[in-house]
Amino acid sequence: MEVISTVVGKMVEQITERLFTSIRRQIGYFVHYKENINDLKDKVDNLGDLRGRVEGEVDRAKNNGDEIEDDVLKWLSKVNKMEEDVKKLLEDENRRCFRGWCPDVGSCYRLGKEGKKKIKAVIELKEGGEFDTVAHHVPPPDIWFKSITDYNDFESRVLVFKKIMEALRDDESYIIGIYGMGGVGKTRMAEEIGKQAKKENLFDEVAMACVSQSPNIRKIQGELADCLDVKLDSESEIGRAGKLSTRLKNEKKNLVIIDDIWEQINLKEIGIPFADSIKGCKIVLTSRSQGVFLQMGVQKCFQIGFLLEHEAWALFKKKVGNSIDSPEMQSVAEGVCKECAGLPLAILAVGGVLMKYKNKNTWDDALEQLRHSRLSNIDGMEATLSSRIELSYNFLESADVKYCFLLCCLFQEDAEISTDDLVRYVVGMRLLRNMDTMEKARNRVHMLVDTLKTSSLLLEGGNENSVKMHDVIRDVAISIASKEEHGFLVKTGVKQWPEKDEHERCKVLSLRCENIHELPEELECP
Repeated sequence: MEVISTVVGKMVEQITERLFTSIRRQIGYFVHYKENINDLKDKVDNLGDLRGRVEGEVDRAKNNGDEIEDDVLKWLSKVNKMEEDVKKLLEDENRRCFRGWCPDVGSCYRLGKEGKKKIKAVIELKEGGEFDTVAHHVPPPDIWFKSITDYNDFESRVLVFKKIMEALRDDESYIIGIYGMGGVGKTRMAEEIGKQAKKENLFDEVAMACVSQSPNIRKIQGELADCLDVKLDSESEIGRAGKLSTRLKNEKKNLVIIDDIWEQINLKEIGIPFADSIKGCKIVLTSRSQGVFLQMGVQKCFQIGFLLEHEAWALFKKKVGNSIDSPEMQSVAEGVCKECAGLPLAILAVGGVLMKYKNKNTWDDALEQLRHSRLSNIDGMEATLSSRIELSYNFLESADVKYCFLLCCLFQEDAEISTDDLVRYVVGMRLLRNMDTMEKARNRVHMLVDTLKTSSLLLEGGNENSVKMHDVIRDVAISIASKEEHGFLVKTGVKQWPEKDEHERCKVLSLRCENIHELPEELECP
């Protein structure tokens, strides 16, 4: 009996203790409700300070192009939800109570209990907001320019495409060349080769850079580094080349595409390992001249030629749409297409400006101009291409869109042309009439740029706020802009200031200088 009494006594004691603990806690919610509310305010303020610091780190990470960690985003969402809940609780407390006195016992109890519960949740949130890092670096996407058409699907392109892909699969071929005249589609072919190689997992990484007529080693290194997600901290070209070379000699299979080579370049100076022993790295070069490849030891060369007649006509029809559906229009359109000589760039440029015209007389006039036009100082097929591009310029509808086209030649070859920069140019030069606000000017420039893209005189850029100009089209734009009525002077690689008679009639001046140490005291310009 004594044992039973002892057990029963302990059970009663435990039950009583738990009961009184629960009662004290419940009473405490009522008695200490104000303390709980004030404590909650302080802890939410501290949580808000921490949230501000985390958001600051998040903003800096976003500005660097980094991707925010999922747990950080979830934490910020929970904090925002908690702050909203506490705000409602405090508003309820202010509404029901006056100067800390709450006549409603039930409200005091509820507020005190809810406040205590929120305090615990806020403490847990604060402890969960101490992150080692808020973001991670995102490897860059494949950086390919947006194409303007799908002429690589044509028979003449597919055959070359397949041969190049076979060469890339060949273990004995590590440097391949693609050549052809300007405007036949070498860059587009190289881009498609890179995409397909990545799709087939022939290479772990594909990097592409453009050399252009005036090579800039640092720029080429930078473009490759962006593709490979490499940070080039060194200031010297040698140091940057060393880091790129080390990166390309890793255990991965790498494809490097170097576009638009005009003359022999030293790949090792850029940082591209160039040896048969480097089995993991292959190189594709594009150039207008096969002779450049012979100088550089290219193993296999592939020529991109003109489109076949039926391919050219298919591309032309695709560009101009239903504006040539009638038999009489089709006849003159076929003549216009033939004058473009199977050059994709010329076909797209001419078709792009004529597509809006339904009048046969306009097409007849265009055909007549194509049959007789030639630009000075340009020989052979280059003259044919250039004259077709100049015709496209002449058929642009307004002076504004023509001047916008010419302004694009002021930018460096293969540059990403910022539409914001174009806006600054046209506003600063007062080229647009009745544009009394920057917003109106910006809208107008975007419309002009869209017109030029539709006309295939500009290409899509790397982002929605930039465009690119094909180097052949840029050459023609410079030729047009240099005429006396426009007064442009555009030069690259200038080592001394132009003579007075060269710039005294100049209205627009763009010089890419190399080590010019002396500038004229004054400029005599219109």
